[in-house]
Amino acid sequence: MSLGDETAISLGIDARKVKQRTIIAVSFLTGLIVSAAGLVGFVGFIIPHIIRSLIGSDHRKSLPMCFIGGGIFLLWMDILARTIMAPQELAIGIFTAFCGGPFFAWLLYRNNGGRM
Repeated sequence: MSLGDETAISLGIDARKVKQRTIIAVSFLTGLIVSAAGLVGFVGFIIPHIIRSLIGSDHRKSLPMCFIGGGIFLLWMDILARTIMAPQELAIGIFTAFCGGPFFAWLLYRNNGGRM
C-alpha cells in the first residue's frame, strides 16, 4: 500500500477494501486504547493533529507546541468540568470525549475523501 494504489492494484490487491479494513482496524484500536487509558487520553490524539495542521510537521516546533497545547486544552476542559455544574464537579473525561469523538469522526470523514 505504501507504493500507491496503482501498484497495489497491479499486484492484485483490492486497494479500496484494504483501506476500508485499515480504517476500521485503526478506529477499533483507537477505541481500545482510549478505553484502557481513559477519555483524557483523547488529548494525546486531538492536539497533535491540530498542531500539525497549524504549524506543520517539523518536530522541533510541533513537539513543544503539543506540550503547551495539550496543557492549555486540559486546563480549559478542567475549568469547564468545575464550573458548569458548580459546586458539583463533572469528570473531565466527559468534555474531552465530547471534543474527541466528533473530531475523529471529522478526521476520518476528511481523510476518506468525504465518505464515511
